[in-house]
Amino acid sequence: LRFASTSLRASRMIVLAAVRSYPEALAFASPVLWSSPDFVLAAAQENRASIQHAPAELLGNRDFVMAAIKVTDVAFEHAADELKADFEVAILAVKRHVGTLLWVADALKSSHAFMLQAMKVSGGNLQYVPEELRADFDIVFSAVQQNGLALELASADLRADPDIALAAITSTEKALDFIGDALWTDAVFVTSAVARHLHALKYASDKLLNDRQFLQELLSQHGGALEFVPYALRTDRTLAEVAVRSCGQALRFVAYNLKEDVAFVSAAGLGAWNFAADALFADRAFALSAVSADASAFERLPTSLQNDRGFILEVMAQNGSILAMLAPELRSEPDLVLLASRTSLRALDCVPKEWWADRAFVMALLEISGSALERVVPELQADSEVALCAAKTSGCRALCFASPRVLADRCFVLAALEASRDGAILGLAAPALRGDREVVLTAVCYSWEALRYASPKLRADRDVVAVALEGSGLALRHAAAGLQADEALASAAVRSHGVALKFAGPALRGDRSFVCRAVVAHGEALEHAPAECLLDSDVVMAAVRSSGEALRFAAPEMRADRRIVLAALRSSPAAFAFASDKLRADLAFVAEAVREQPELASDKAFFRLAAEANGSCLRLASQHLRRDFDLALVGVRNTCKALGAISESLLHDRAFVCAAVRERGLALEYAAVDLKVDRDIVLAAVSQDGEALQFSSLELKQDPVVVVRALCAGDGGALRFAWPALRGDAAFIERAARRHGGLREKRALFWHGVAANGCSLASASPALRGDKSLVLRAVHNRAEALAVASLGLRADPDFVLELLRKDGEALGYVSPELWSDRE
Repeated sequence: LRFASTSLRASRMIVLAAVRSYPEALAFASPVLWSSPDFVLAAAQENRASIQHAPAELLGNRDFVMAAIKVTDVAFEHAADELKADFEVAILAVKRHVGTLLWVADALKSSHAFMLQAMKVSGGNLQYVPEELRADFDIVFSAVQQNGLALELASADLRADPDIALAAITSTEKALDFIGDALWTDAVFVTSAVARHLHALKYASDKLLNDRQFLQELLSQHGGALEFVPYALRTDRTLAEVAVRSCGQALRFVAYNLKEDVAFVSAAGLGAWNFAADALFADRAFALSAVSADASAFERLPTSLQNDRGFILEVMAQNGSILAMLAPELRSEPDLVLLASRTSLRALDCVPKEWWADRAFVMALLEISGSALERVVPELQADSEVALCAAKTSGCRALCFASPRVLADRCFVLAALEASRDGAILGLAAPALRGDREVVLTAVCYSWEALRYASPKLRADRDVVAVALEGSGLALRHAAAGLQADEALASAAVRSHGVALKFAGPALRGDRSFVCRAVVAHGEALEHAPAECLLDSDVVMAAVRSSGEALRFAAPEMRADRRIVLAALRSSPAAFAFASDKLRADLAFVAEAVREQPELASDKAFFRLAAEANGSCLRLASQHLRRDFDLALVGVRNTCKALGAISESLLHDRAFVCAAVRERGLALEYAAVDLKVDRDIVLAAVSQDGEALQFSSLELKQDPVVVVRALCAGDGGALRFAWPALRGDAAFIERAARRHGGLREKRALFWHGVAANGCSLASASPALRGDKSLVLRAVHNRAEALAVASLGLRADPDFVLELLRKDGEALGYVSPELWSDRE
């Protein structure tokens, strides 16, 4: 290309052809093409490596580089250095192409926020992270959540962290190989790991694998883990029983002598029969249970039982699908086939073709299952007596296989309707019979839905429609339009079924008095009333008095009307679910409802609805409901104040308090004193809301793990509740910030930290070290805190003067250039 003429080097087609085979050719394009962003992007699409030969001004152009990143994975590598330090550009590159983190500027690699985003894109990016950030909890946790194998790259301390390890193995079981050895001695962790992958048990320490109590508790939840228990313990009947009760399939891993024990195998459940010893199948009772549950077990029976007619009859009475496994001479016995068909229609697959033409056999079979008519030869499908036998058993489901000639026979159709009492047969009858008044009347007598199959003329017949309406008011749906507008018929329909209002003529649905009569008869008819009626308090009141749950169809204004909602509650407490949010949260209204209907105080469904809107409503419930575990939790989800309304006994119940603080950490305030010293409960509380630390015991406020968990859960302000010695320990804050990089950005944490020890400022992010009020607060505590403030603040004359007026000792830490400033 370099030797081509100027005009050819300006040809887009020729240059792209050259770039396709040789990326450096881009440099020989004409100046116009070479400097064109669109052309360079097109060249990169032809050959990804050509982007490195783009002009420097393009590789320094932010918009161009962002567009190029979407085209080729090497664009970011050759971008200008300032763009490699651009947060947005770098994140786009990392999201589009794994491995580009290698080219990100060091300043960004040290940024906690940037690395956190990069890990969420691909956990494998952890390999490009500086060593100190591989010890950062938040970054590693994000990485292993996205890719469990990133655990291998984490620091040794974090590989032994239970939260990180569980997140990794949740992502992939292969991460089990990289978990720190210390965790495999922790019974709680091993149990959690086994819940995710049964074979995690093989990584457990020898001490745990030989701890009978631990194994018993574990196998009671995850019986399949028995496979990884040492063989010597698999012979232990107690452990084996616990495992197979939890998971019948665990029977395959027990010692052989237990597989021969009828009582033991039976306790494992019928689903485990295929792991039982062969000798057990000679036991008639066991064999009967196994084959009744699963026909394939028949193959494991000894020949003596497989040919035992009495045994076969017993099994067939419970599982006819074994017919296919019988010897040919037994399968050819009609009596056995008929017996098998009673419990399994799969037995029909074994019926020889010639039997389907045997009238006597077919008649006997149709008495068991009319749908077998589908398999009968055409000659018998046209036999009125055979078809009638099928109709008696299965109605229209069988007659859909009958011959059209039979379905055109008036006498047959009438007989079939009488025999099956299934009006849907009218839908299969010949068109001429759908217009036969007697046939249609017979059909709608048995099923109002049969009216839909009647001819238009009969659907306009008042007598026919009246008979159908006796079955259900919904039959009005299939009546002719003229009869839907008939007030007498429509009134009868809505008295029978409220939804029938939907099918009444437009004039009737717009008639307020008609709608009132309809909702009085069936409150649910309100659903199909016109919009103006939904705003009519009289109509809505009539509806909810008939059916409280009709409140759901009323206009919002009506659902917020105290008088109407009280009337609905008298009819049905469940109607409270449809009251307005404001009313459900109104303590005074709930009190009024309970006062008017004292039985509501013991209605759990009613108070569940009330507690969802206002947990404090529980104080109005009966003593029995205030002791209800589930109901109290519903209240806690709404507000912690609900705990002030429940029974004192629940506040001493460890299981309840655990569940409550997981919903709302501040629920710890109401827990019994002895539970506020429970480390697990307090950890759960501060993990949900760091502010819960204020309610923990003094001992736990000194626990670094508890305090750090509280700091991570909120804005860091929980530090003010920590023990003073911890608040003033700059080394503690530094360790916490190093492990959880996100803490460096939490202003509230450092606001309270520097008040106790100004030197804590050193652990804050650069942005916070440039925060004037925060630095002033730190220097007020310790003058030397100024040494770690941002250079900008230390060189700002106005700020330094303000600071020196409060603490002259800070002069030693200001920027040297200010030392020559006389003021």
